Amino acid sequence: MADVYCGIGKIPRGQRRGSMKECAEKGQIRYYGVKKIDERLLESMKTSKRTPSSKLGLAKLYGSLKGKERKLTRELQMKKTDKEKKATKKKLEKIKDEVRNVQKELKKVDDIEKRKQKPKKKKNSKK
Repeated sequence: MADVYCGIGKIPRGQRRGSMKECAEKGQIRYYGVKKIDERLLESMKTSKRTPSSKLGLAKLYGSLKGKERKLTRELQMKKTDKEKKATKKKLEKIKDEVRNVQKELKKVDDIEKRKQKPKKKKNSKK
């Protein structure tokens, strides 16, 4: 299958014009533009980047948030004025809240995977 091209100009050889959905998934809304593209498709594209539904994506997000949390706690200890500490503490609380939300999502995904992997019980069959 040919590569998807979402640009405005002439389509290069070996590529084809991407559909609205393909270009939105690629994050390249150039040919269709923000005015032309379906609003629901654009909104779903924005939300999907914020909350990855896969276990791997959630794990990466969790790791990056924990790193930010550690960095902010170190900064909080280094700050000297109350004003700086207050601002850093506010950022830290936001990050901690996001970490809790991602943990909940990870737990949900784990539970779903465990349910899928449970072996089904065999019914008694006559031999």
